[in-house]
Amino acid sequence: MGKLCKGLQKLKERLRKQKPRIWRLKKELWKMKEEFRNQKSGIWRMKKGLRKLKEGLPKAKVGNMEAEEGITEADGGVMEADLEEATEAEGGVTEPHLEEAADREGGVTEAKEVARKMECVVGHNIVHQL
Repeated sequence: MGKLCKGLQKLKERLRKQKPRIWRLKKELWKMKEEFRNQKSGIWRMKKGLRKLKEGLPKAKVGNMEAEEGITEADGGVMEADLEEATEAEGGVTEPHLEEAADREGGVTEAKEVARKMECVVGHNIVHQL
């Protein structure tokens, strides 16, 4: 029994000497776990934020915006020829009429007003085309 007791004493001594090292390693492990948890929660928060952003912009709205661009580019929704035809059809004013109005009335304000009316008419037609 004497040898066994001495062996146990030696083991207890080694364990006592190792305890500070074990505690230090455990603390490091706890810190690493805490950092990992924080990073994970940060990632979840970012994902949640992205999800909210996506929900804020409905897919239909994004699709319509892309479709509108496609219509105006493909069908020539806003081409100069269409613009002139639309303004003439609506009883609007084309570029030559603009110049005449500016010369006739002798003022830039009249030309600006006519241009504003033209933009309204053209805008109205574009909305109807879409």
